[in-house]
Amino acid sequence: MEKLSRIGARPVGSRANRLAADYFLDILSVNGFKISKQEFDCIDWQPGKAYAGAGREYVNLLPSPYSLAVNASSKLICISSLEKLYKSEAREKILLLCGDICREQLMPKNYPFYNPLSHKEIIRVLEEKGPAAIIAVTSKNPEMAGALYPFPLFEDGDFNIPSAYVSDKEGESLFRLAGKDIELAIESKRIPSKAANIVGRKNGGRKRIVLSAHIDTKEGTPGALDNGTGITVLAILANMLKDSNLPLSIEIAALNGEDYYLPGGHLMYLEGIKKDKACILAAINIDGAGYRKGGSTYSLFNFRKDESAEIENVLLNKHGFREVRNWYQGDHMIFAQNKVRAVAITSEESEHIMAQIAHTPKDNMDNVDVAKLVWIASALKDIVYLYADKKAGEMP
Repeated sequence: MEKLSRIGARPVGSRANRLAADYFLDILSVNGFKISKQEFDCIDWQPGKAYAGAGREYVNLLPSPYSLAVNASSKLICISSLEKLYKSEAREKILLLCGDICREQLMPKNYPFYNPLSHKEIIRVLEEKGPAAIIAVTSKNPEMAGALYPFPLFEDGDFNIPSAYVSDKEGESLFRLAGKDIELAIESKRIPSKAANIVGRKNGGRKRIVLSAHIDTKEGTPGALDNGTGITVLAILANMLKDSNLPLSIEIAALNGEDYYLPGGHLMYLEGIKKDKACILAAINIDGAGYRKGGSTYSLFNFRKDESAEIENVLLNKHGFREVRNWYQGDHMIFAQNKVRAVAITSEESEHIMAQIAHTPKDNMDNVDVAKLVWIASALKDIVYLYADKKAGEMP
């Protein structure tokens, strides 16, 4: 945990991300796991300054993650809804998006797992209209963007209209410039890069238990709860299983890209398991675990009633976890959507974490109870041995 904390923010494609991946690879190797490093192409991103205004009235902006750079001078047009966007004469203008159209962060245009039609339509119309650049006025959107205020409306390396964003409070002066010519500058650079999933496997047999967590973060956050704690639980578990000799395989996967605009790491991992996903007895994903307040929770996907009772006996009865309703923002869904039995492990205060901590500099070690991470790893070890005992019972 301390190592990841020192590395700090580790967005996909960055040097810090590669350092974190290599650190986890070393942990799995030391504990006897056979390693697969699944490398994929991605973009590293370097933001700079951004501002907009006219005369003596200028406002500092935040470059949208993965935006292209721009220096533009054009009329500022205020757009508050999709209906107004349809009717606008926006070509080569600077758009000031606000109100209903900025209610929630838009999914990246090519994101394959979840992408509402309403989001796709906004992106389609913007690309058709062809503005010179976009400024989005936003507030908070915990469900999509964590605790960020303001949040970036766009976070998409495939969206090529330069954009920036500003809070609803700081953007007030821009509304007074609507209809006037303004200047806009965004410093931003996309850099072709590489990243990798780190997957380790040990023991024998095609049947296996998968335990996963994402290793990447957003830009600008230490990512202690999101998701340094998940990676740390896997590291502790790898050590607990160092000397195991079980009749099924244990697969531990540090997935790369949960906080990235395009899940290249997830797609590569899915491609790798496509032919034998029926051999996965269960997939357990850890994200946002180990918060200093409250306990730990779990959600189950695709389990039969009798199988659920077995997991409940370990997590609830033995280790004191609480079962909560299914939630869908996490890497457990790449398994659940593919009909694999999936378990999602997180903290009881997950909604508070998303609304007040996640994706910000506040997501640091002060929020973590390390003892809880050891307890969670112990519970996962018991689940591994539960399945190992069942597998041994099937053997002649």
